[in-house]
Amino acid sequence: MRCHYEVLGVETTASSEDIKKAYKKLALRFHPDKNQDDQEEAKKKFQEIGESYETLMDPQERSWYDQHRESLLRPEGEDGDNLGVNLFPFFSSSAYEGCFDSEKEVNFYSVYEELFRSIYKEDKEYVHDTEEYPHFGGEESPPEIWQAFYSFFSAYSSPRSFSWLDQYDTRQAENRRIARLMEKENKKFRDEARKERNELVRELVKFIRKKDKRVKAFNEGLKEKAALNAAKTKEWQKKQLLERAALLEEAQSSIRLEDMEDEIQYIESMYSSDEDEDAMYCRVCDVDFSNKRQKKNHLKSQSHLKAQELSYSTSSVPEVPAEEGEEETENPEQYEHCSVCDMQLKASETMDKHVKSKGHRDHASRLLNASRTSCSKPKGGKKKRGDEAKIGGEGDSLSCATCQEVFPSRNRLFSHIKELNHALRL
Repeated sequence: MRCHYEVLGVETTASSEDIKKAYKKLALRFHPDKNQDDQEEAKKKFQEIGESYETLMDPQERSWYDQHRESLLRPEGEDGDNLGVNLFPFFSSSAYEGCFDSEKEVNFYSVYEELFRSIYKEDKEYVHDTEEYPHFGGEESPPEIWQAFYSFFSAYSSPRSFSWLDQYDTRQAENRRIARLMEKENKKFRDEARKERNELVRELVKFIRKKDKRVKAFNEGLKEKAALNAAKTKEWQKKQLLERAALLEEAQSSIRLEDMEDEIQYIESMYSSDEDEDAMYCRVCDVDFSNKRQKKNHLKSQSHLKAQELSYSTSSVPEVPAEEGEEETENPEQYEHCSVCDMQLKASETMDKHVKSKGHRDHASRLLNASRTSCSKPKGGKKKRGDEAKIGGEGDSLSCATCQEVFPSRNRLFSHIKELNHALRL
């Protein structure tokens, strides 16, 4: 294994910018595509340059490398038994160079599987009841196998005592106090060695994880799933927004339709005909109503029915002229009753004269006015049309010759005469 600084041709104090410049220069020089004559050697050189660049550009890895550089560069087998199996040679791609071919008996996975089996055997010699460590597995191993391996060894803690590194023999202590001091110093050496061994194994696991194609493929699959889920979530959110927009548009359309209907009703009320006004007017009691329900209730009231009966009693039945050659027949025995004056009259001619008399008309007018006074005006009702005619009318007034009631228009007068039979005989 060569020193990473030596591979890139930089000093140990080189900055990140210096390392980048050196890497770009060497990568262009030793790229396999530019070395057609010796592609195999160029490929090895290019791979070594890339590995050195990755290590030195990571601040944590560079710090660890600087601390253990001498141990990593020490020839294999030299002083490698103090902490156990020498792991430093396996921090280089040369340990598995050309071994990614799964068809070969010795490949990337078999190399590190054998290495971690050796670590397990080492630990088992000191702690016999230690459970078997997870296997590294092969290229086709399911994720459960290699995930368990990385989970265990990423938090590796050696169970060995490292007592062979003791610097003092407590059996040779002069007294118990000296023995305790010796034991304390020995424990310090053991703890340092255990810590170093644990860190070494964990760093090796990080190195292997970066090179493991299974991990790379698994991470790519996770990225694809995450992208797919993000696309589905975005599509669902877009669908929700469209549905909400449609509901909002529907609600706004409904509001606009209601406003339009109100506007139409207002316009219709502004341009309503006289017939609509007449439908809200009671000619008998001379009262206007704001709606049909009020008028309907009024027509059923006792005050209106009484006023209507009095109005009918003041009317005279129009006489139809007899045709030529026909003679009028009179029944001398027939009697007629005037309900207004409470009088019994003998003949129809006498009744006609009585109805036209001043006394009958005065009596009928008094009863009609008394009945109208008893009719209560509906809440929110308008002014009486007779009063409006008296106040605002101009020119000749239109009145009924039978009951002397005044009307603002000829249409109202004719409707009154037709409804109450107040037509005079000719």
